[in-house]
Amino acid sequence: MITAHIASVASREDSLRRVIQSMYLQVDAIFIALNGYKEVPAWLSRYPKAKGTLLDNKFKDCAKFLFIHETEGRCLVWDDDLVAPNLCVRYMEMGLKKYGGVVGLHGKSYKRPVESFKKWSANYRCLGTVIQDSPIDIIGTGCMMFDNRQVKLDISVFDHPGMADVTFSRLCHKQNVPMTVLKHPANYLTYIAPAETIWRTTKDFSLHTKLIKEFLI
Repeated sequence: MITAHIASVASREDSLRRVIQSMYLQVDAIFIALNGYKEVPAWLSRYPKAKGTLLDNKFKDCAKFLFIHETEGRCLVWDDDLVAPNLCVRYMEMGLKKYGGVVGLHGKSYKRPVESFKKWSANYRCLGTVIQDSPIDIIGTGCMMFDNRQVKLDISVFDHPGMADVTFSRLCHKQNVPMTVLKHPANYLTYIAPAETIWRTTKDFSLHTKLIKEFLI
């Protein structure tokens, strides 16, 4: 079974609809954390495999992991501003079968000792060209897949809302789970640019640096 897991904020309802349309026929079920929505969008009823849950946004981006435990199997964790192309989920599934652990389309690697969160040695962007499959230190949780029978987690792992990439990657290092970025061409995904993102509104990355220095050693 393949389930998709998305966290969305109310200002991105239109892009959420496009994202769900893009992956609906590629997965068995979709779980959506509706952060700050006043009501479940009426149009969601057209997608019976999709379940939306109203939340107060206290978990922020980490809310996409709230329902990982609902089923057993492959979990596609996705952002509400990335439209998936046809066969994308199949491509991720093939990568997962090849490498195990966690596979995705976005991530970073660091030289040791780590100097700063923003001083990476390699940045594999989901919207850029990645020429070969590459092992990474930090995975982008907005476009990745893993099997929840291998990666064990619950929401308590995410003790820093707004830092899903770092805290999920920390868990993978703790459990000795490999992370791999899969090769893909630029613009493989369609990006629906939002008014603001956690990345652009974060001014202080000192906590990010502190955390990754603890497990990237």
